[in-house]
Amino acid sequence: MKIHFSEIIQKVSGLDSWQSVDFTPQDLAVSLGEFLRNYSRIEDELEISKAEVEHLNYCISETTKDLTSSLNKADDAAKELFTLLSTIPNMVYFKNRSLEFIMANHAFESWINLQIDEIKGKKDEEVYPFYLIRNIKELEQDVLNSARGIFNYEERIVVDDVDMWLLTNISPYRNADCNLEGIITSSLDITNRKRYEMELERAHKVVKDALNIKNEFLANISHELRTPLHAISGSTEILLQKDLSAEHFQLLKIIDSSGKSLLRLIDDILFYSKADSEVKEAITTDFDIRAMVHDVLNQKGAALAKKGVEIRIFIDERIPNMVLGNEQRIVQLFEIIVSNSVKFTEKGFIHVLVKVTDIQDNHLSVRFDVIDTGIGIKKGKKDEIFGLFATGDNGLDRRFSGMGMGLPVAQKLLNLLKGKYGFESEEDIGTHFWFEIGLVSCDSITENTMVDPSELPVLLVEDNIVNQKIAFFTLKKMGFPVDIAENGADAVEKYQKSVYKLVLMDIQMPVMNGLDATIKIRQIENERQIDHPAIIIALSANVLSNDIQHCFEVGMNEFISKPFSSEKLLERIKIYFKLR
Repeated sequence: MKIHFSEIIQKVSGLDSWQSVDFTPQDLAVSLGEFLRNYSRIEDELEISKAEVEHLNYCISETTKDLTSSLNKADDAAKELFTLLSTIPNMVYFKNRSLEFIMANHAFESWINLQIDEIKGKKDEEVYPFYLIRNIKELEQDVLNSARGIFNYEERIVVDDVDMWLLTNISPYRNADCNLEGIITSSLDITNRKRYEMELERAHKVVKDALNIKNEFLANISHELRTPLHAISGSTEILLQKDLSAEHFQLLKIIDSSGKSLLRLIDDILFYSKADSEVKEAITTDFDIRAMVHDVLNQKGAALAKKGVEIRIFIDERIPNMVLGNEQRIVQLFEIIVSNSVKFTEKGFIHVLVKVTDIQDNHLSVRFDVIDTGIGIKKGKKDEIFGLFATGDNGLDRRFSGMGMGLPVAQKLLNLLKGKYGFESEEDIGTHFWFEIGLVSCDSITENTMVDPSELPVLLVEDNIVNQKIAFFTLKKMGFPVDIAENGADAVEKYQKSVYKLVLMDIQMPVMNGLDATIKIRQIENERQIDHPAIIIALSANVLSNDIQHCFEVGMNEFISKPFSSEKLLERIKIYFKLR
């Protein structure tokens, strides 16, 4: 490339055209120097520009690569989304702000038997066939208005007059500028699941109704069995207090023992049959552990004396005089464990230990140990003893009677009482059963003033003549003055006219039952503003937990199941009155 000197002079001097100019040698030297300096600067600027262009080309190249990669990823994501929407069982569609269809997946197209091109830009009423009734438009509009989704909505629709169920989710969607564009609706057919749930609900109702019928039957049969049993045991108890010959006394003891055995059997059957359906049985009363232990063991005294088995009792001195707990179930549990030892111990001894294992304020853990020198349990039978109808021996030559319900019932009782238990046993050596339960000490309760039974008028409310006489004779022998009411209405009338400190109330009676009578008596007391309301003790052959709970709910203080002994009745009365 050739550059003329005149052009260079023209560029450097800034002259538009070449003119004849006189230059001195000094001027020429200056001009040439200036020229060289400018030339060098231009050359440097060209190098910088060249580097910048190269960097810019590199950036463009990298940006192009990134854009290509992003487009490929977006394309892959779009393909994955399309594949997902095409394969999932959910029926999915997109709508714009006007609630017009703009896209749908294959499942939705198959469901309505239309292609997306046939529904795009249309609304529900133009898309759904006449045989399909679906009312979801209002929900979709709510999502658009609130910009908040609706999830797991069980939608009932009608297809060919048949109910169909969908699990539907409706969500808003936005564009890149976060502006609301429309909604996405996804629905899953849950008709089979819903039908199964409805069938299950119907089956549950049938089972619940059957359980109610069973419980009602148990309540009725228990009442019918306990009422004559109460007459037998009560009459026997009264007769045993008379002067009798040895033969008559022995016969009455047999009747008494047989009646108690029958009652225990009824209790076991009743409890085992209802234990699964009545889990929340937590009726608590005040009772004396020492008295409970001695009462149960005294009942076994004759059988043990006959076999020559020695019984020893050890009760921790830290045991409170009175404790709060589910006495009915604790007595039943302790009686089962003791009865097992008595049954299977032919010689030696039975030791009963009751001790406190932990005390926290007025809450305490009490452990009951029953140790015997009985036949023990074979190694292979230890895992079977809590099975229903498991007995100590089998076959026609059985030495020990029983149905084998005791320990299964005991296990259910312990679960109900939230207790712990265990056992150790060796064949021909003996067995050691123990259980531990939580109780509450009542020793901090202030004792009542000493009172004579003759100062406590009692109202006995009982419609059964036999039960009336037994309870009347029992109370009179204790020294209580007694009035009798034959039904609840009669009791309310008598209570309005007189003052009674103690009311013994039957539950099932004609005219007015014991529950309604108790409610009216409590209303009378409220109206009169009585400071010390009467103690009302329910006497009933109904022992289902619901029946017992109803007694406490209407204002009764105690519940005693029929048949009951005079000692049991007196023990309950002494909770509220300190008798001379």
